Amino acid sequence: MSFLSKPIERKSINSFLRKILGLYFFVLLIFITIGAWNQVGFHEGFNVGDWLINYEGGFVRRGLIGEILYVLAKGTGISPVIYLVGLQGIIFFVFFFFSWKVLKEKNDLVKYSFLIFSPFLFTFAINSQAGGYRKEIIYFAITSFVSYGYLYFDQRKFTKSFFLLLTLYPLVILTDELGIVILPVLCAIYWDKVKMNKMGFFSFLPILLLWNGLVFLFVLMHHQVSSYQIDKIIRSIISVGYDPKGSGAIGALGASTEANMKDTFHSIIFGHYFTIYPLALILVSIAFFPIAKEIRSVFENRSFFIGLLGSAFLLIPVYVIANDWGRWTYILLVEFFFLILLTDKKIDSDESINKWRSMSQGRFLLIVFLLFSYSFFWYFPHVLEDGSDWKSLFHNVPFLRG
Repeated sequence: MSFLSKPIERKSINSFLRKILGLYFFVLLIFITIGAWNQVGFHEGFNVGDWLINYEGGFVRRGLIGEILYVLAKGTGISPVIYLVGLQGIIFFVFFFFSWKVLKEKNDLVKYSFLIFSPFLFTFAINSQAGGYRKEIIYFAITSFVSYGYLYFDQRKFTKSFFLLLTLYPLVILTDELGIVILPVLCAIYWDKVKMNKMGFFSFLPILLLWNGLVFLFVLMHHQVSSYQIDKIIRSIISVGYDPKGSGAIGALGASTEANMKDTFHSIIFGHYFTIYPLALILVSIAFFPIAKEIRSVFENRSFFIGLLGSAFLLIPVYVIANDWGRWTYILLVEFFFLILLTDKKIDSDESINKWRSMSQGRFLLIVFLLFSYSFFWYFPHVLEDGSDWKSLFHNVPFLRG
């Protein structure tokens, strides 16, 4: 029997994946933290600037964390970006830690391998750096924690932690008003976990959702700010030792909804959005193909389906007024991924493993090669420049560059 024809057990592959999963997330955390520092070094106007928006010119949307960073920097004499890189590292750690806790208990990791190592979930910040360090990483950390609680907390503990989360969630909305888009999925997870507990649903939950909704409406009333406020924010950041060197996300606070819509329609036409993003989604579907059964179960779960639909519905106006379509699609993909993990509750089931217990080493090496190619030779773009074509998706393929 030749080497390539020797069998390799699927359980052995699963055991190997389970062993390296923690190391994989640790290495990602190292590289992403280095990337965060590099963003600071070249004064990235959005991945850094968006986090530094503060209240020094008066109340503005997205200013809570920036105000905290500013106060810390002013009080300690340490640049706010030092705190920012640490904060981003902590948020990614929470996201990766609870993702690891949920994934490592799955009996069959093989079917998730193309998702785990895909360029559009956990490695998005590496593959699409211009959009990978934005505030939606807070949503992902929260979603991963709620997913962990769904699987491992009893109903009482889960309800208490979920209600505490919703009580504090306006802090996320004050940091980024688009944090509202994940609430439907979070509520769907709660609903499915407690099985419509009347006392919980008909008392605290509506009150807490109303509380979040009121904060969101208050923030929307301050959607556009004056040039005076923008100037004050920039000057305050410079005063504590960091020059944004450009307005970036801070300057974007002054843009009108009409101007943003024009910019989006320009990108759709000249960036060929309706050609390239569908192609990117086809590539995404490759990773989801091995878990078609689990995907079907998500849509059959009324709570999860309504929650996902609610998030998609809230994102529709965002697609209209913002041209960074990759980020919003990224949010939906992460939410969808966690709902799939929660649907796949039978972590001790050998059903999928029994479909094929082993494969030849030749076939295994071929799959590893395909997985490597899939992980490294394309990415999901955060935003597309004018004149982009389908080749822009394959930025790591030498003969397709340029």
